[in-house]
Amino acid sequence: MFDIHRYSVKRSQNESLTSEQKQKLDLAKKELLSKNIVEFNKKVNKTLLNEGKQTVPTKFNSLIDSHNLCTLHGSVPFDIILPNGETVRGQMYYGDNNFGYYYSGSENVMKLKSQISMDNNLEHNINLFTRIVRINRI
Repeated sequence: MFDIHRYSVKRSQNESLTSEQKQKLDLAKKELLSKNIVEFNKKVNKTLLNEGKQTVPTKFNSLIDSHNLCTLHGSVPFDIILPNGETVRGQMYYGDNNFGYYYSGSENVMKLKSQISMDNNLEHNINLFTRIVRINRI
């Protein structure tokens, strides 16, 4: 029979971080967050306009892989914030050869089409931590 020892550390409930510790913690949080965000600018293409699908940079697929968000050829739900601020439900696809895309689903394509045109340049912000894609006209 094993004797299991329990250990505990007592500390003051009023203990607080020093300003230097707070700065280091804030910096670490920002670094972690920035590693979970992919931003890119792209002109509207026919696939996005007609199908609501946008390919993503290769950096995104490597992040999906390192975070084990989904399996190869799988997809994971994301919220997509359209240029007018409306949020729709979408999916992020993880494909071969660093190819992946996000898509808004056929029911949301009309909403997206009413807000963008072929001559628009868009900024895409993908946040893996919050699972949000934000689309802005620039």
